[in-house]
Amino acid sequence: MENMDIWNKLCQPPKGALSQIKAGRLKGKTDINPMWRFKAMTELFGTCGTGWKYTIDDINFQDGAGDLKAVFVTVSVYYAVESNATASGLKFSDPVEGVGGAMFVAKEKAGPYTDDEAVKKAVTDALGTALKMIGVAADIYSGKWDGSKYLGGPPEQAPQSPKQATALVKKKEPTEDENPHKLASRELRECKNKNGALFNIIADNLGHKEGFSPADLSLFQLKTFIDTFIARDK
Repeated sequence: MENMDIWNKLCQPPKGALSQIKAGRLKGKTDINPMWRFKAMTELFGTCGTGWKYTIDDINFQDGAGDLKAVFVTVSVYYAVESNATASGLKFSDPVEGVGGAMFVAKEKAGPYTDDEAVKKAVTDALGTALKMIGVAADIYSGKWDGSKYLGGPPEQAPQSPKQATALVKKKEPTEDENPHKLASRELRECKNKNGALFNIIADNLGHKEGFSPADLSLFQLKTFIDTFIARDK
C-alpha cells in the first residue's frame, strides 16, 4: 500500500454528509456528519471492532469560567494493516490519538444547563480529530472542498457589464490596406489620376458614374477591366 492510498480514498466526503454551521463561534464553517466517517472507515477496513476500532483512553472534566464546566476525551483509533496480517488474524496499526471536548455545564438564558450527552459529544469530536490524521474528510479541514466544488483554484472572472462585453466582441475596424473595398477605391482613384480619359470611357461602358460607391463589389470588376485596357494600351 502506498503512503497516500488511505488518505486519497477518505479525504473527500460527499455533499450529503456536509452542512453549514449557522450559529456560534464556528458559524459559516462546514460540519461533517460523524456517521459518514464511521461508514467510510467500515467501507475501507471492515466492520468496527474487526477492521478498525477505537478505545477511550481518558475522560477529564474541567471547570470553566463562572459555573461552566467542560469535558475532554482522549481516544485511540486502530485500523487493520494488511502487511501485518498473519494466519491468526489481522494486525492493527499503532494508535492514532485524538482529543475532543464538549460543554458539560453550559450557560443558557434560563441559567446553567447540564448536558447529559456531553461525554458522547466529546467522544465523537475526539474520533473526528483522530480520523482526520489518516485523511478522513481531510479536504474539508484543509479548505479545499466545500461540498460542491474545489476551493483555492484560479479565481473566477467577475461578470462583465454589457459595455465591457460589447467592447470585447467589437471588431477592429480594418485599415485601408486590409479592407478590399477601400483598397479597390484607392487603386481606382490612382488609376483615374493617371489615365483619366480611359477611366471615364470604361466606367461609362460599365454603367458606373464618377461618384461610384466604394462598397460596391463591381469595383473589382471595374478595376480588372481598367488593368486589362492599360496593359493593352502599353
